[in-house]
Amino acid sequence: MQEYLQHGTMAFSFGELVFPVVYCEGLNVLTVQMDSTQVMVPVNSSLDFYENLDALMSKLLDQFPKLTE
Repeated sequence: MQEYLQHGTMAFSFGELVFPVVYCEGLNVLTVQMDSTQVMVPVNSSLDFYENLDALMSKLLDQFPKLTE
């Protein structure tokens, strides 16, 4: 997660929608907060930062496939 700490803020963008990605160090999870829900994945230490972001993106799109329309 050193990359996250070095880069500062991260976000997923879908057109005009922007969802900040937050690393919760105490829980060791990456989260995306949406209006009515939160999507989170545990950080897998065997993956690099961007692979963990990809896992979060995949979970987000699984739950909200309309984001890609």
